[in-house]
Amino acid sequence: MNHRLHRGIDRKKWLFFFVACLSLGPLWLILSASSKGLDMPIQERPKIRAPELSGGRGWLNTDKPLSLAALKGKVVLLDFWATWCGPCREALPHMQKIAKKFEGEPLVVLSVSLDDNEQKWKDFVAKNGMTWSQYFDGGFTGPISRMFAVNAIPHTFTIDADGVLQDEQIGDSSVEGKLKKLISRAKELETKDLQAADKPKQ
Repeated sequence: MNHRLHRGIDRKKWLFFFVACLSLGPLWLILSASSKGLDMPIQERPKIRAPELSGGRGWLNTDKPLSLAALKGKVVLLDFWATWCGPCREALPHMQKIAKKFEGEPLVVLSVSLDDNEQKWKDFVAKNGMTWSQYFDGGFTGPISRMFAVNAIPHTFTIDADGVLQDEQIGDSSVEGKLKKLISRAKELETKDLQAADKPKQ
């Protein structure tokens, strides 16, 4: 009797183990797929093309609305923030430092405001010397915020010279190292393009 009971328990253990494997298998595949490429060189990572910028509610410090297509060949640091956001205000000196440090490099810093008061946003930008490109998106439901699925700020996205999303950070994070690598690659691509343009056509 005990022997039969023991064998029954063993069967239940194996059945539980089999069901657990079936349940956790897809989860393991999802986690594996989501982490795939994170430790790979930039050139070898799966390409995730950044959504196109759109809308035109309000632009500052730029002659015309920007688009990723028009910025091809340059690295783009997309910075989502708001004047009412305490951590965003704390991160502002860091963003100012980045804009100044990489001035003249193939880098475009674009800050996207999630404020709902456009005049307050304009006053804040002017008062704090935010001289790089600025866009007023009007909140988390704004067109660009929805495209990038932003639900927390400060939130940055780093896009390479090919328009491919390379990095995403929530909070004030050190992105200078990433920017240096991508800017260096952008310069290499620019040099190759110039060399190809100078070659005589056969």
